[in-house]
Amino acid sequence: MALKRKSFIIFILLSCSTLRLSAQTKNLGGIGFSFHKSAISNLTVNNYLSEQTSVGYSSPTNLNTPQYSYSLRYGRVISPAVIFFTGLEKIGMGHKFNLTLIEFHNNYNSPPNTPPPTKIFTEINTDIELKLNYLKVPLTLYWKWMKDKPFGMFTSFSIDLGVLTSATLIQDGTKTDYKKNLNSTDINYKFILGARYDTDNYLFNLGVGFGNGFSDVEKKEKFGATIQNPSHNILVGWFLSLNRKF
Repeated sequence: MALKRKSFIIFILLSCSTLRLSAQTKNLGGIGFSFHKSAISNLTVNNYLSEQTSVGYSSPTNLNTPQYSYSLRYGRVISPAVIFFTGLEKIGMGHKFNLTLIEFHNNYNSPPNTPPPTKIFTEINTDIELKLNYLKVPLTLYWKWMKDKPFGMFTSFSIDLGVLTSATLIQDGTKTDYKKNLNSTDINYKFILGARYDTDNYLFNLGVGFGNGFSDVEKKEKFGATIQNPSHNILVGWFLSLNRKF
């Protein structure tokens, strides 16, 4: 009987400890928003059409328009200093280039007894804008600095798994569906550093950060085109989120 009594007391103590631990563990649900810009600086594409003709695009500058992302977030407190976040994020990116189209013609197949072969270069300026939209699932580890104070700092690192939902190419005002020329999936990392305000009910974050893709946005080869300077999902900007504890 004494052994049963001791076992029962130990079970009660363990149950109380578990309930207390569960009461201290909080879930979080919230929303996030970011404003970002791409860090891509140039784009060069060579398209080999035939032995006589090739076409090249080149752009020394990248004119960016504002880009945004919106997210629904779910968090799980792992320890007083560490939180795991996931959710869904809709992110839009765009690249606008003023490109120079260079056409090269070589008429080396001239009949006998004709002047030597000639090479003709034609340059045409064109405006091209590429708009991309992704749906991503971020897997984020979040660390609190000065965890015992309501105001403090935080860092977070995430791996984002994304699917390309749409891609539109706008050339001189004409829109074209460009999705088939791009990779349909994207995996990237994201690092954020910022300030936080932590209360019993809410966790508010404001930070700056950057991210980069592990793979290229464009396919390496499509219709004979070779990307000389492939573009990645390089993003820099600021991040804002509000999370409700429950």
